[in-house]
Amino acid sequence: MKRKTKKWVGYGIIGILIMVYIIIILFNKSIFWYNKGVVLVRFGRNEKALQAYEKAIEINPKFTKAWYNKGTVLGDLGKPDEAMKAYEKAIEIDPKFAIAWYNKGVTLVKFGKNEQALQAYEQAIEIKPKYLKAWYNKGTVLGDLGKPDEAIQAYEKAIEIDPKYAIAWYNKGTMLCELGKYEEALQSYEKAVEADPKNENMWNNKGTILIRLNRYEEALKAFDKAIKINSKNESFWGNKGSTLLNLRKYEKAIQAYDKAIEINPKNAKIWDGKGTALIRLGRYEKALESYEKVIEIEPSDTEAWNNKGGALGILGKLDESLEAYNRAIEINPNYAEAWKNKGLTLEKLGKREESQKAYEKAKSLHFCPEMLSPRFYGSSKKIPLSEGYTH
Repeated sequence: MKRKTKKWVGYGIIGILIMVYIIIILFNKSIFWYNKGVVLVRFGRNEKALQAYEKAIEINPKFTKAWYNKGTVLGDLGKPDEAMKAYEKAIEIDPKFAIAWYNKGVTLVKFGKNEQALQAYEQAIEIKPKYLKAWYNKGTVLGDLGKPDEAIQAYEKAIEIDPKYAIAWYNKGTMLCELGKYEEALQSYEKAVEADPKNENMWNNKGTILIRLNRYEEALKAFDKAIKINSKNESFWGNKGSTLLNLRKYEKAIQAYDKAIEINPKNAKIWDGKGTALIRLGRYEKALESYEKVIEIEPSDTEAWNNKGGALGILGKLDESLEAYNRAIEINPNYAEAWKNKGLTLEKLGKREESQKAYEKAKSLHFCPEMLSPRFYGSSKKIPLSEGYTH
């Protein structure tokens, strides 16, 4: 009897060992397919990598990292809805898998579900409190949700983790700018530039803040820095032109605008700035050409129609000038400056009764006379979300 018992115990042990052996083989097989997927991704063969991850999951349905990497590959293949399901499966297997929560947040943003994305980033942060990119992306989502104060707090947390994290300084500056805290915004942009001096966008935004603070010479240096890094961006040249306009260096402003136009002749704001500089130099025919270019690109630009009317009026073409003001009013019936200019033109044409009505309309709209002012470009743009981690 004892011999039989020993025999059965022996069989039991052998059975357990065989099961363990099978599990090891299967585990190694799933690891093999997983690693194959990682290598295929590195060679840019995402479809094949997806098949490899699916094979690993088929062998081991609880393979968290395989589900996660499947999600990243699906995201790269432009299938965010399927990627989301893969991340959710990874989270279901391991609710403490912070990176899966993070990438779920990134995917939700792509669907425009910012509130849910915020919850996902907060879950990632709860699991991993020093998760730099999760804090950064939380700040960006809060900014998009119209919560600049909370966004600033999130960016500050990211900066606390990494004081050299340039894009967090940059986006903090953008939020401060939205709140009208220009001096503090400038300090943030200076920190951003210090951390990443070769990023042209940071120099550009530093310049736009300096403009708001009426520090034009410093702004000009900032735009020149941006242009030195990337001379093919029309916005930087446009901002340089507008700064020179404020400094009353009209010829140099026109040169900067021309450079911007050379890069992108379809940028209406650049043509508008050039028109303003030409008006200041008394080159009214050329200014008229610039304003007509603006209208050709953006037919509903009321400022351009108003400025065209002004140039035509100076050239003595009062009937055409009146038509331009009427067009501006047709687009925006509450455009006080166009009503005032219409009244002025009607007065010159001897139509005093109509002129008086136009003046009264301008007054009812609380018209406040303004100087022709330059427009600025590329100001206060947030740097987009940090994308999800890959494999």
